[in-house]
Amino acid sequence: MPTTTPEINKAMFMQLIIMLSSSAMQQLGKMINPMTGKMEIQLEGAQATIDMVEMLEAKTKGNLDREEDRLIKNTLTALRMNYVETAASAAAPARTFYNLSFRFSCYQRGRARVGGILAARLAAHLLSAWSRAGGALHPRFRRRGQQRSG
Repeated sequence: MPTTTPEINKAMFMQLIIMLSSSAMQQLGKMINPMTGKMEIQLEGAQATIDMVEMLEAKTKGNLDREEDRLIKNTLTALRMNYVETAASAAAPARTFYNLSFRFSCYQRGRARVGGILAARLAAHLLSAWSRAGGALHPRFRRRGQQRSG
């Protein structure tokens, strides 16, 4: 059991990250909601929780030890992956392509840096959503003069 203030603070910080991660996973429908006994998907709530963990990462940058830093980075990676998977399965194919493209562009702009594996998974989801939509692109992504396919 932690006895000094730094040890207690470290344990409390790690517990906070784990608590937020559990909350986001519940909102993504990956865990059963203990209040209702059902798996419910609430993408907006999950996004808010992920944003909160991102904020904690930004605010604590340079003040974390290796273990804390690894926990927050791994947690964010797992939450982002699950968010993309849930969004892809919950939305209509054409709408999914639009949402995932927007999400991917947010990551590319530096809102949250995307590592190689995450970028590859996002690209795979984008291609999958595009093919499920019959290759039809949202108007935002069509070139000028390009007609809708199909």
